[in-house]
Amino acid sequence: MTADSSQHPVVKPVRYRRVARWFDAEILFGVLSKFASAIYGLGSVILVGHFLSPMQQGFFFSLMSFATLSMLVDLGLNTALIQFTSHECARADAATTDEERDEARSRLVSIGRFAMRWFCCASVAFFVVGGIGGELFFVSLPGGEEVVWGPWPLLAAAIACDVALLPAWSLLEGAGYVREVYSYRTGRMIFLALGTWTVLALGGGLWALAFGYIAVFPLSISMALRHRTFFGQYFAPSVRGRVSWLNEMMPLQWRLAGSWLAGYLTFWSTTPICMKLLDPVSAGRIGMALSLAMGIGSVGDALVMVKFRQFGTLVVLRRWRELDRLALRQGLAAAALTLMGSVCVFLSAAILDALGDPFAQRLPTLPTLATIFVANLLLHATVPMVAYLRAHKREPFLWPSVALTVVMVSTIIILGALDGEFGVAMAYLITSALYVPGAVVLFTYCRRAWHRAMRHDG
Repeated sequence: MTADSSQHPVVKPVRYRRVARWFDAEILFGVLSKFASAIYGLGSVILVGHFLSPMQQGFFFSLMSFATLSMLVDLGLNTALIQFTSHECARADAATTDEERDEARSRLVSIGRFAMRWFCCASVAFFVVGGIGGELFFVSLPGGEEVVWGPWPLLAAAIACDVALLPAWSLLEGAGYVREVYSYRTGRMIFLALGTWTVLALGGGLWALAFGYIAVFPLSISMALRHRTFFGQYFAPSVRGRVSWLNEMMPLQWRLAGSWLAGYLTFWSTTPICMKLLDPVSAGRIGMALSLAMGIGSVGDALVMVKFRQFGTLVVLRRWRELDRLALRQGLAAAALTLMGSVCVFLSAAILDALGDPFAQRLPTLPTLATIFVANLLLHATVPMVAYLRAHKREPFLWPSVALTVVMVSTIIILGALDGEFGVAMAYLITSALYVPGAVVLFTYCRRAWHRAMRHDG
């Protein structure tokens, strides 16, 4: 494909080259976006501990958990968009005839048109169904009236607007605009942090999250307008070829949706469970520890996920050795970064505890915190394997993820009832230690079998 964006604005040119460094521009922007996310999480933890009461802290992290319910209406489509778009872009670049190239571009357009319709409907569904579900949950809790009459409805409306724009970033990333997307995500986290922190500092309490999301909206609109030529192509009908959602995307998407739902229940449901099982104060401490762990893990994951699009390209071109080297390199770097971040945060918490700082009381005990961090490190070690296999437009981790969720949630309820916060942490560690070996076996089998089959077909 040519580099003339006015002639072919849907697909950004891709240069397939050997990765010779640990960090390139894409990785830098990816790490910056996740680092900004981690700073947002850490800063929120500190400000929540300073400006909110222990009970409000529990409600704050429960609101954060409910905010992530927006991904339920995604149902795995965003991940599928990146995979399908990257594959079609690679085929367009490798095309030897105009007919092949035009068909790939037409299929790209059909992907984008479907995604835009999906997420417009999804934003409305989230506001109606998610809004009502959140109201029913919070009104059943002591003191929940503070959340029901204002903070949650406004937050649900702000997130619904954000959902409508979700496909834009996946389409851009899949078409090769990786640096642009991750620079936007960095700015997004900065605006979200400024909005949330400002309202917390001004005494806005549980309204902070809603105004944080509202602060992001102008940036999202400006990003969409900046790439209006790119998005304008999706308003033209596909004429030479279309991607069938039912026959091509749906078989992958429902598996991705199931895996994501399992992951959501594994992590973000823990705080609401602790609200019911223990008390709001304990839920706040567990929620704070999980936010720190997930923030650290997301920074490490960025080293892998910024290359997700390139994984798909290498699969199409069947460059297995280059794919293996890239995945191994990024996976090792991600694990090292996650480990270093966990150690630094744990030592900081230990210092605060030794000094008798009141903020240390907002965190779980050091053994509990260490247990959560170790479990988090084990689970995030599987991210490179998951990304590697998903780049083949398949999702073999659905049923292992469902099994992990069932075992972990059950163990959290049992051990949490027996040993409180430390029991919850041990539930994470036990199930994570059981999950990782199975993930390694599954990855090894699928990698060998799929590549053997593709070589045979080729």
